[in-house]
Amino acid sequence: MCVLLCIPLYIPLCIAPRTHPPHPNVTLGTHASLSIWVYNTTLNAYQVSGGSHTLPGGAITACAWAPTLGRPVELLAAAAGPHAAVFSITGPIDALQVGPVADLKHKGRVWKLEWNMLGNWLAVGTEDGGVQLWRPDLVGEWALQHSVVAAEDGGAMR
Repeated sequence: MCVLLCIPLYIPLCIAPRTHPPHPNVTLGTHASLSIWVYNTTLNAYQVSGGSHTLPGGAITACAWAPTLGRPVELLAAAAGPHAAVFSITGPIDALQVGPVADLKHKGRVWKLEWNMLGNWLAVGTEDGGVQLWRPDLVGEWALQHSVVAAEDGGAMR
C-alpha cells in the first residue's frame, strides 16, 4: 500500500511497499515532474534514479505504487490534472529504467489513485466524485472497464 504524505509545499510522496531494507524506491512529484529516488547506503542519502518524467496537466496530485506479486516490472501511477499516467520501473536498483506505459485521460482533475491487491486494476477518483476502473487488456493496452458517476443531486451513486 502506498503512503501519501503532504509535507510543506504540498509535495506528494509515495513510498514503495517493501518488506526488506533498504526501501529503495520513493517517488516525489513537484510541479508536473515525477522522479524516482533510491537510497544510497554509501552516501547515506537518497539520489534520483531513472531520470525525471513530466506529466501533462500541472502539479502532481496523487501517486500509487502497485503491488508486484512476482511481476518482473513494478508499476507506478501518478496523476496531474485530468491525466493519470502509469509507469513501468525495471532494472537494478542503482540504474532504474522508468518508462511510460499509459496516459489515462479523464474529464475532471484526478485526486486519488489506488491499485487493487494484485496490481492489475487501477481505480481513479476525480474531482466530480466519479471513479473509473482501468486495467490492461491481453496485449497490454490500458482500457476503461467501469465508471461510477456521482448523482448530481448529491444522492446515491448510480
